[in-house]
Amino acid sequence: MPPKKQHHQTNTGYLVALILLGLLTLAIALAALILSSILYSKFNDGSLCAPCFNGTDGINGTDGINGTDGVNGTNGTSLDFADFYALMPGDNAATVALGGFVDFPQLGPSQGTGITALGVDTFNLADVGLYDVSFFVSVTEAGQLVLSLNGVPLASSVTGRATGTNYIAARLIIDVVAINTVLAVQNPAGNGAALTITPIAGGASSVSAHLTIIRLS
Repeated sequence: MPPKKQHHQTNTGYLVALILLGLLTLAIALAALILSSILYSKFNDGSLCAPCFNGTDGINGTDGINGTDGVNGTNGTSLDFADFYALMPGDNAATVALGGFVDFPQLGPSQGTGITALGVDTFNLADVGLYDVSFFVSVTEAGQLVLSLNGVPLASSVTGRATGTNYIAARLIIDVVAINTVLAVQNPAGNGAALTITPIAGGASSVSAHLTIIRLS
């Protein structure tokens, strides 16, 4: 009987050892699992190795070769302009009748062929577009002047004075909608009297009157 008791105690010792070994193995595996979970989380949000990813800046590379020059653009277009004028005495010797035109028989600076004189008092605008038109004329009487396009007074251009102390002048932009439009400076037909273009106004020298036309577009 005594030998059997010793064998039973030996088996019990082995069993306890195996259980402890299993528990230790389980504890190690659990610890490894927890550690790997923590490391994965840290790697995933970048907090663990953020400092180790940013290295020092590298050396700048050399500049690349310049590309070839582009094609030259087309030459710009110079628009037409012209200045027509009169000198009194000499020009505009007769009064300008009601419905009549002021003479500007002399040509000043000009460019292009799109703005030309058809006579001493009418001027051709060859192209459609916007034009900057200005004029000034010394007259003796109170009166008005207006731009005429193809014989039709342009209402927005009427200008005048009530007393005989200064010249009549205007400047405006007009929209020309037909080729070869004829422009003139007119004494409106509905006014009361002919206009005298004043010679030697305000002094001893001949006085000028000007009509300047500039094509804008």
